[in-house]
Amino acid sequence: IWGQCPDKHGIKIIEQSLVLKKTSPKNHLQQNLNGSVVGRCASGKEKREKKNASRGNDTLQEIFEAEMAINSAENLLPTFKDKIGRMTNVICKLSISEIAVIDTQEDLLVNKLVTLKTTRRLLLLPPQTLEHKHGRLFKAITSFLKNIDALIQELSENETPNTNLRRKTVETEEHVKELSSRLQLKKVNVPEDQLSRSVNTVEAHLQYQIQRKEAENYELKLKIQTLKKKIAEWKLQVGECKHQMLALRETNEQKKAGLRRAIRSQKRKTEHFEEAVENLTSRIKEHEAKLAEVLSASDFWKNQHDRMVEEKKMLAIQTEDLKKQIMSLSEDLKRKEEYRRSSNEEILGKLNSIESENEMIYLENEKLKAFFAVLENSTVSVENEVLHLQEKAKLQETVVEQYKNQVQELQTEVEGLKSRYKTVLNESKRITENKCSEVYEVRDKTETNLKELEHVCDLLKAAEEKLGGFQENLRHWERINAQKCKTPGELQAQEEDSVNSVGIHSLEEENSYIEKKYEYLKRKLEKMEFENEELAHQLKKEDESLQCSKLQLEEKIAEYNGLTRQLESALEEGRKMVAEEFEKMSNLEQALQRKLLVLENEVRERQEEKKQLLCTYHRNEKHHEVCLKELENSLQR
Repeated sequence: IWGQCPDKHGIKIIEQSLVLKKTSPKNHLQQNLNGSVVGRCASGKEKREKKNASRGNDTLQEIFEAEMAINSAENLLPTFKDKIGRMTNVICKLSISEIAVIDTQEDLLVNKLVTLKTTRRLLLLPPQTLEHKHGRLFKAITSFLKNIDALIQELSENETPNTNLRRKTVETEEHVKELSSRLQLKKVNVPEDQLSRSVNTVEAHLQYQIQRKEAENYELKLKIQTLKKKIAEWKLQVGECKHQMLALRETNEQKKAGLRRAIRSQKRKTEHFEEAVENLTSRIKEHEAKLAEVLSASDFWKNQHDRMVEEKKMLAIQTEDLKKQIMSLSEDLKRKEEYRRSSNEEILGKLNSIESENEMIYLENEKLKAFFAVLENSTVSVENEVLHLQEKAKLQETVVEQYKNQVQELQTEVEGLKSRYKTVLNESKRITENKCSEVYEVRDKTETNLKELEHVCDLLKAAEEKLGGFQENLRHWERINAQKCKTPGELQAQEEDSVNSVGIHSLEEENSYIEKKYEYLKRKLEKMEFENEELAHQLKKEDESLQCSKLQLEEKIAEYNGLTRQLESALEEGRKMVAEEFEKMSNLEQALQRKLLVLENEVRERQEEKKQLLCTYHRNEKHHEVCLKELENSLQR
């Protein structure tokens, strides 16, 4: 029983220690740290080859490796705790040194996990915070490298307990051999009958344990050999890393010197580049001003060229006139040989005058050149004229609007005239109807008066017939008196006179009455004729007034037609003016748009050039910053 228990517990402890060694976070940490060291060494080379892209890949690799290490350590912690809890019953019989080793390993694991978590947090920070906290990261990386060195030292220190374990395994083997030798001695001494069964059981049990321990020892030997190989590999890797670190330090120092020189050269280049950019911007502005001046000057020179062409034509005409005069003078010289000298002197004087005129023309040309220079400066006035033309166009638009308003007012007046014309026509119709009614009434009155006059004429005719009858009766009575008065007396004469006087008196009264009636009827006829004449005169006046009103209406209609024609002509003229102004404005706008397009194209080209220059400038700045950061990183390392 005493032999079985420690063997079982020892076997369990060995198994747990082997499992812990297999799955210990130290191994994972060492592997991951070695991998990270190798990765960093490789990444240091790749940084210089691939620059910005390799940095992201290296950081991602480091983050991934750190996460794997942390996850493996975190996964191992609960298993380690469970195994420690299971081993509590066994640890009571272990040695104090082994318990202290386990405690130290726990503390180391916890510390390593804390450091790994801090590195994980630092690595998981965003790139902006990493840029801001570059110094902290560098410190963390340096501390991480120090931790790697400490882990290597701990590995070298952990070699001693491994050697102790080997010694213990050797001692246990020797103890087992001693026990087997003792058993054999007991077999010889003890009688075979009594101890055969116990010996057989003990032998079987011991052989089983021996075989098991041999297998375990073989496994331990293999594991120790693998550990030795790994330790040798780690030592080689550490040596290589040291050599690489030394080489990297030398190369970093060389690169620091080269980068310092490059920084100085780049600073000089950036200064020259900034000066070149400023010069280019000033040149672009000068070119823009010169372009504006050249455009204005080109327009002015075109006008001046046209004027100069006209002046040249006038000068050619004048030269032709002068040639004709010279020909006439030469003919005069040929004709007048006597006055040759005087004419030659005159011609010389004229030639001198022509030369003086040419000099004056030359001076005028110089003045014109100076005037051209002044006119070049007067391009601003041309621009003001353009603005004035735009204002005129606006004023013309207002005038067009005024014309439109006037047309609308004239249309309203025409509508008023139409309404007046309608009212006048209605009034004329009413007047004609009233006059017709009055004419009919006058005609009725005249007809009644004519009827009365006809009746009066009949009465006059009857009175005339009565007078004729009375006159015949008088004649008849005179004849009777003449026949009977051959032997009359005075009585008979008196009776006859009285009878005649009575008859004459009655006849005279009837005649006077008839004459009075006749006169009265004549007066009535005269009145009626006068009234008829007045009515006819009134009718004539009314006809004349109607004709005048018709003429007035015709005149008003003609005026209306004339006004409508004037309005139409004014509208057409206004439309033509508006169309012409719109054409002028469109032409001006097209010309301005063309100029603007040309200027915009030039501005775009210059802006593109500026953008390209700025892009190159920013690229150089970024490259400069990257180089500075690399220098800082290399210096801090």
